[in-house]
Formats: sequence, C-alpha cells, structure tokens
Amino acid sequence: MIAFTFTADESGDPSLNFRKGASRHFVISVVGTQFPDSLRDYLGNIRKNLRLANHYEFSFHKLASVKLREKIFTALSGADFEAWALYSG
Repeated sequence: MIAFTFTADESGDPSLNFRKGASRHFVISVVGTQFPDSLRDYLGNIRKNLRLANHYEFSFHKLASVKLREKIFTALSGADFEAWALYSG
C-alpha cells in the first residue's frame, strides 16, 4: 500500500475586513510525499548548503532576494514531493 504524508499552509486573511488590512489574496497550499523523513533531510541540506539557519522557514516573504529564491527553487526541483495550491483573489 502506498502511504503519503501531507502538510498544508495558508497565506492571506479570509476575513474580508479590508478596512482593517485584510489581504485581497488567499492561498492554501499542500505538499505531499511518500518519504517525509527524506524530504526533511533534503530541506536541511538546502539550508546547510545555502548557509541558512537550521530553523530557517522557507517563506515567500523571506525570499525577497531573487538570487536566494532562484537557488532554493532550483534545489527544490530535485526533491521528491508533490504540491498543490488554491488561490482566491
């Protein structure tokens, strides 16, 4: 039997309270893998190779540097996972 491990995250503010700064965009993303420990190690190696902190979170807002973003996306292209995203905006 094939087993997958999934993790999900959201970005944005679904409250629609624009007067209080709610985002007009909302995204839900899901990552799935059959090998979560290998993926965790792979991410750790990316952090190490790019000299990022051990607890560095791969977040869109932290990827302001175009060079760092390209390096991370290039490195992730070799990882064994699938990803899905839903966008509303």
